[in-house]
Amino acid sequence: MRQDMGLARCETIRREGAPIPLKPLRRWDNGRDVLLAGDAAGVVAPASGEGIYYAMAGGRIAAQTALAFLACGNPAVLRQARRTFLRAHGRVFWILGMMQYFWYSSDKRRERFVAMCADRDVQQLTWQAYMNKRLVRQRPMAHLPGPARHRKPRAMSRPWAMPVGIAVVAALVVALLGGTITDLGPWYQSLHKPAFTPPRPVFPIAWTLIFALAATAGVNAWRAARDVRTSDTVIGLFALNGFLNILWSLLFFRVQRPDWAFFELVALWCSIAVLILYCLRISRLAAALLLPYLAWVSVAGMLNWQVVQLNGPF
Repeated sequence: MRQDMGLARCETIRREGAPIPLKPLRRWDNGRDVLLAGDAAGVVAPASGEGIYYAMAGGRIAAQTALAFLACGNPAVLRQARRTFLRAHGRVFWILGMMQYFWYSSDKRRERFVAMCADRDVQQLTWQAYMNKRLVRQRPMAHLPGPARHRKPRAMSRPWAMPVGIAVVAALVVALLGGTITDLGPWYQSLHKPAFTPPRPVFPIAWTLIFALAATAGVNAWRAARDVRTSDTVIGLFALNGFLNILWSLLFFRVQRPDWAFFELVALWCSIAVLILYCLRISRLAAALLLPYLAWVSVAGMLNWQVVQLNGPF
């Protein structure tokens, strides 16, 4: 091999071995011209000790990063190799690291872990995770007696108590924060409003109904998600929407800048549209439940724009 590589005349400086790091190193590059990959970078999965797949995946990422470095000559590009790898596999490494820390900490725990692995459901989860190289969701119905044990798992078999509780709390938090920020005092009363402005009691009723429908849509979409990434995306989109909802009230009522609030409301409207389109892929019911939210924000947008036209500049 030395001859094939043109290294036959090169002097061997030394021969040595080194232990393989069992977790990704903090840095894979030296900031100049060296990039580690495979075992040298520590891409050995904790607990399982698997390294071949991750070495190949890390090597491919390192090669792509090296090409990017050669194209631009910027050593900072080399850092992208580790970031890209951890973005794809970091969660699996983190979970396996937690398992190793807990279950391998003593012989007693190790024996309990081995006994737990005799369960067929654990074996199926482990096999799916191993073959797909990603986390998989549990099957809550797997340990029920009778025919339910052999039924094909469906999205709706997921636990409902936790997502319902989280959705209710999130909706209440957004509603309470929005209600606290909303100030219908002298400044708001002094604004000129369009003729189609709904009566004041309509607003709390409409928002209560919309938040209830949005919470229901969130639970439905989360339970319909087929994998962890999809469910996490649903949660992230709803969280972003809640933030934008609160921000609009802050800009309009506290900062007293309806003009800024209008442009922020455009972002809020877009976030709802994205939510509907994304939920439509996994649950038509969830997407349908969000349509009143989109319609109400559209009305709010027209009201906001008319307030700007009738009262500006601010």
